[in-house]
Amino acid sequence: MKKLMTLALAAAFAATLAACTDTDHGNITLPTPTEAATTENVEATSTETAEPVTTETSESTAEVVNPTEETKYAVLDFNECAEEVLRLKPVHNNDNKLPDDADGETVLYYEGDLNDEGLSWFASDGERIYTVDRDANMQVYDSNGFLKRMQFDDKNITLKSYISDGKIYNLFRVFNTEDGSCEAKLKPAENMKESYSSISIIGNNGTPCFAEVDYETEQSGIGNFYIYSLDADNSWQKGEKLFTLTFNDDDTIVKFANGNSLNIPGNGSLVGIDGQGYYFFGSQRSVIKVSPDGNITASVTIPVSSDDLWYPAVDFNILPDGTVYVAAAMNDAYVIWKIAM
Repeated sequence: MKKLMTLALAAAFAATLAACTDTDHGNITLPTPTEAATTENVEATSTETAEPVTTETSESTAEVVNPTEETKYAVLDFNECAEEVLRLKPVHNNDNKLPDDADGETVLYYEGDLNDEGLSWFASDGERIYTVDRDANMQVYDSNGFLKRMQFDDKNITLKSYISDGKIYNLFRVFNTEDGSCEAKLKPAENMKESYSSISIIGNNGTPCFAEVDYETEQSGIGNFYIYSLDADNSWQKGEKLFTLTFNDDDTIVKFANGNSLNIPGNGSLVGIDGQGYYFFGSQRSVIKVSPDGNITASVTIPVSSDDLWYPAVDFNILPDGTVYVAAAMNDAYVIWKIAM
């Protein structure tokens, strides 16, 4: 029986990552936005809402809603700024195994006792898209469609991962994208918690990193956000504090060093940092782009609802040039979009 999961900012950073590209780049069929899907955004979001989603996306040019006194940033129309780059057919069975005769347009959905899953992760390097399922099958796509499938011997590949320079990084290992071999083991950071095994790797200007929220006290609901990156010895090293987080029942307040603050609705989280230092925060229904000094510059609503999703969250992959990839494990299809913000 399918159950929803609650994703907390401190426990899951979805970035996560990389996708599969289908050969059909034509019309897409999107679910009708629900009231929640069209209204969930940052607290300062304008009262303007996007036009109803149609079944056809344009090229990746974004039409911007002119800022008003209430909205000091661009509210983008998903139909104008998003391009579908992959649509795959899900299969799920009692064995939770991909059939031997499965083609490149099929992916495995996992049915569990506690929760269901779409894919373990996806990622893109801008040229190829990679997907990995619960059974450690990786499928690779380019602009012409399906290229190959391989199964990893090491099931750790199913931990959330990031693609960089032709290598796949998760918290503990580095894999080769061509043959799936393990190239190196990564050394944990000092006092690294076991719970980090469930935290996804995100990108910081194309460099793999992961995040930690260091709570001031367990009762305060206030935490300091740090990024960990790899040194030359393949060890995770703690970097400087990026911002302070305050959690409550409805949203997360992000406060930057200069005093700027913003509210991320629901279970939003940092999903990547591009080459110019812009932060990208993602939730189930929106992506928010934030300048290095903590000002929102753009947002876009993702037109999916909980009823549309097999797995109750969407995954993100941010490239160094600021391109946003979003993947949704919907009931009838696994879909990936590329968004220009």
